[in-house]
Amino acid sequence: MPDQITSYYETEFSKNWEMLAQQKESRLGGAATPTTITGKRRKFNQLEIGSLQEVTTRKGDTPDGDSTGYAYWIYRRKFERVIIFDEDDEMQLGTIALPDSDEVTSMMAASNRTKDDVIISAMDATRYIGENGTTTDAFDTANQVAVNYVASGSTANSGITVAKILAAKRILDENEVDDNDRYFAISAQGLQDMLLTTEITSADFNTVRALAAGSVDMFAGFKFIRTERLSLNSGTDVRTCFAWAKSGIKFADGGRQTYIDVLPSRRHAKQIRGVYRCGAVRTENKRVVRVYADESP
Repeated sequence: MPDQITSYYETEFSKNWEMLAQQKESRLGGAATPTTITGKRRKFNQLEIGSLQEVTTRKGDTPDGDSTGYAYWIYRRKFERVIIFDEDDEMQLGTIALPDSDEVTSMMAASNRTKDDVIISAMDATRYIGENGTTTDAFDTANQVAVNYVASGSTANSGITVAKILAAKRILDENEVDDNDRYFAISAQGLQDMLLTTEITSADFNTVRALAAGSVDMFAGFKFIRTERLSLNSGTDVRTCFAWAKSGIKFADGGRQTYIDVLPSRRHAKQIRGVYRCGAVRTENKRVVRVYADESP
């Protein structure tokens, strides 16, 4: 029996490739103090806080004094992504384009996300201090806001609240951290928590019309940055957010390289290798506050 004409309908295939939904640009890069590093690591020096002594004697001896300080280190880290295409892949794909240029674009997006990951990791990671960089310095848990923090009354787990934001501000203020260039990293859930808060969305409290834009820019002296790369405890649904001064994080961008090579030892396969070098460090414990937010359904 002859086939109907519908059985001869063609199926068309796209010749190009599309990227899945993903973060393509760095969101935290501008919230860290840029620096450089050419070797394995770099040392930074800090002066001790000075104080004046009252002079109570006339023509007395000048007291002895010495300059003291601290040192901390930033280390360069290296990341890579490698894609290998068989020598026949392009031929076997026919009219579909080999995704080599698309993979290069994907590597760039991946390196931007890596930049944010390295900055976030430095927020509360153990850092190395001292003359030789052999002494460890853990994050100071005095600079954190508990998941159940409330300004008054009975404690209870909560997401991002005005009370937690103001507590983070108070900690930075008490630590005499500069008022300028303060940032707060939150997740999409944290942003929703804020957009449901009257003090943040109402023009009576805040000049930023948050609901109109669907985002929060400035509140309580912080510039808010949404990122989904903050650590989330899968067992408790508690997200680790951070409030910090730009001076509290140093970031060294060591540069990106992309190599496209033909590998004779792999039957002339085409290799694309992307390399990204960078590093970050917390400059001082007092300049970073860890804020826990409950994101339970």
